[in-house]
Amino acid sequence: MKKINSCKFILFIMSFSFLSLFNYKALSHNDNELLAQTLKPVSDRFTGIWQGKVSQIISKKKSSIIGNIALTLCVKDGKLNGTVNQEGVYSGAAITPIRVHSKKDVDVTLNDIEGDIHTIRLVTIGSKKLNGSFSKNLFIYTKKVDLDGCSITNAPPKNNNQPESQPNGNSSSSGSQQTSTSSSGSQQGAISPTLPIPDAINPIDATKIPIGDGSISTSAKVGNVFSCQTMFDSGVGASVIGPWVNTTANTWDSTKKVTVSGNVSWPNAIFNVTTSGDKRMITSNGLPINHTTGIFPISSSEPAYAYDRNPNSIKEQSINLSLPLNPTVVTTPSCLPAGAIAILTDGAVLFNPLDEVGRDAPAYETIDDQCDGHPQQQGLYHHHNIPSCILSKTGSANTSTFVGYAYDGFGIYVEKDKNGKLLTNANLDECHGRISKVNWDGNLIEMYHYVATLEYPYVLGCYKGTPVQSQSNQSGGQPSQPGGQSGSTPPTEAINACSGKSSGNSCSFSSMSGTCLIPPGQSQLSCIP
Repeated sequence: MKKINSCKFILFIMSFSFLSLFNYKALSHNDNELLAQTLKPVSDRFTGIWQGKVSQIISKKKSSIIGNIALTLCVKDGKLNGTVNQEGVYSGAAITPIRVHSKKDVDVTLNDIEGDIHTIRLVTIGSKKLNGSFSKNLFIYTKKVDLDGCSITNAPPKNNNQPESQPNGNSSSSGSQQTSTSSSGSQQGAISPTLPIPDAINPIDATKIPIGDGSISTSAKVGNVFSCQTMFDSGVGASVIGPWVNTTANTWDSTKKVTVSGNVSWPNAIFNVTTSGDKRMITSNGLPINHTTGIFPISSSEPAYAYDRNPNSIKEQSINLSLPLNPTVVTTPSCLPAGAIAILTDGAVLFNPLDEVGRDAPAYETIDDQCDGHPQQQGLYHHHNIPSCILSKTGSANTSTFVGYAYDGFGIYVEKDKNGKLLTNANLDECHGRISKVNWDGNLIEMYHYVATLEYPYVLGCYKGTPVQSQSNQSGGQPSQPGGQSGSTPPTEAINACSGKSSGNSCSFSSMSGTCLIPPGQSQLSCIP
């Protein structure tokens, strides 16, 4: 449904023949007497979260998929309510029942993102399937993915021109002195303690974290970074390996890592989240809104100076993101660029977990402050994993806490099992995420999300959705020179080797073999050895 509404481009004669199949009767919105008689109690079989496809019926034997749709339906005290989401069409649209044909057959109306009213007839089949027909030649077929729909808070439609309540229950913030608020339909607090979290498989000891060096792949792989950049600078990152690194066991101790001192406040910090149509708009100046930073550049008198020197100062940035409001999983994951891959709830960006020479950045870099952050060359303050100052605010056991947005629109969560342990790579997929119920924009929804761990790659291993590019004057988006990780223009032979090919295809040139990828800072595929 590119332009609202695909419903509008269907020929009337096709619509008529389709609707006769469902014995659909036009409803009179002005017939109050009829509504009073027909709005009798609805069966609980509608209750649940339903996900499926919207199809355009071309003929009795042929149809085409218009897009994914998600319905959150709840029957309470005989009354049906809920919301509908479909990218580019509906954004948390509230349903309004207008006729009940039977315990399994009901008509509802809802408004699309342009304000037009649409009628849908919903029919439950048993307890696991739901069919539906629009008032035009479109058809819904969904499967129930959650049986506990009545525990869901069904939010009223949002005013897309107003600041949105973030999934952690905080309104858009500007400045470190802003107070948190909550609104109808927003999540009550940052932590959702009632969600079932699986037991962490082989939990990681914070004093013996496996180092991720060498775990860089040219495709999505569990425990690896699918990196767009495969050639790294020959210079050094940390000049000296610190005593917290055990080179024999290939582990590092996060409790003994040297940090930069200082307690610098940023009262002019900005982090705003709003919605517009099917987009989530995020603006930030790159400064943390709810914690202080260390003092940068690092003084030669600092203990950290002996291991890793950072001559950069923290500078205000201009970061503008337009993320999908309801992201979808793509068939083939995509690689992570060098530099920024997400933005966290502290207003600072998250970089991928690699340093400028392609090593495990959290393990070696000692230029972090007490909140595990530091600036790169352009002064952009950033993290390489979920910082300790955010982790300390999460729940203790069986909790899921929203902590940020990846650049493909999916949420990032800190999830702890019944023993208070963070999940591990063994619990997660190749992009470091999983599908489960999370608190998303105030609703408990079964959806894909990334999960923070103590284990490399820490937050993301690849993009499960379609990443967007930041509208930024520096490396707040997908940078060409993030944190010293720069990419030069590939040779012509490398570019020609990928002509007519797709990302991920094998290639070769000058007796070298590789993979077709888009190097950081470039716009076309190149053969990367």
